[in-house]
Amino acid sequence: MRNVEDSPIGYSMDPKEQLLIEKQMRMSGQRMIGIFHSHTATDAYPSPVDVRLSISPDISYVLVSLKHLDEPVIKSYRIDGARVTEEPVEIG
Repeated sequence: MRNVEDSPIGYSMDPKEQLLIEKQMRMSGQRMIGIFHSHTATDAYPSPVDVRLSISPDISYVLVSLKHLDEPVIKSYRIDGARVTEEPVEIG
């Protein structure tokens, strides 16, 4: 989805585009299970903005830290209000 912030350090989805995608998913019998994005200069941990903008405790929030380009870090979390809980990530 397009970044309406047009920024290399911030990201926001276009609400109309998001609703359209969610409608298409429902019509296809699909459901959103996760949202992912990168943190280019910080750790793979939800920022206060990530926590504030989280939409459901049933969705995995996958973060990729590119803080050290030679060793990217991938982590996943569930966010329920202010509570952030890490969940296992399996790659393969």
